[in-house]
Amino acid sequence: YGAPDSSDSRIIKTILTISHYGRQQHVDRLPLLVAELFDDRKLHLARRAYSGDIEILSSHRFIARLVAQVVRHAGVSAVFEELLAGGIGNEVYIRPCPEFVGRSFRELTEAYPHAVLLGFVKPSGDSFTPLLNPPDDERVDADTRAVLIASDFEDTKPSPGSASNAS
Repeated sequence: YGAPDSSDSRIIKTILTISHYGRQQHVDRLPLLVAELFDDRKLHLARRAYSGDIEILSSHRFIARLVAQVVRHAGVSAVFEELLAGGIGNEVYIRPCPEFVGRSFRELTEAYPHAVLLGFVKPSGDSFTPLLNPPDDERVDADTRAVLIASDFEDTKPSPGSASNAS
């Protein structure tokens, strides 16, 4: 809540506090932190404030890209509304998938009976690289996360036995 500048300031202070607490408690590795900032000029401050893995979403950049896509593609606004209206309809979820290490994208398309597999995200330096609609032979490694569309996170569970079934 509040103005974007004060909200960004609160978020960066919170990130600093979490990082400081982790150092005080001698935590070996802080968990992945996901944060949203309004002003993408402050992204570097947030990254420097956290001593663990961090993924930062820039509202300005995200909204600008959405508007550009709505202008370019008729009807896409209905898809965005479905995916981005929190708690209503379907949403995009990210789920670790270590049980599928070595398996291909093609093999996993049927592994999620209540979700649609869009692709993966994989670590790339300090961030992640999205691989949406990857080649059929794209393989899962230990750090790969599945990108899925579902009505809730429970629906992103793979079907029982799908991890052991090689297609």
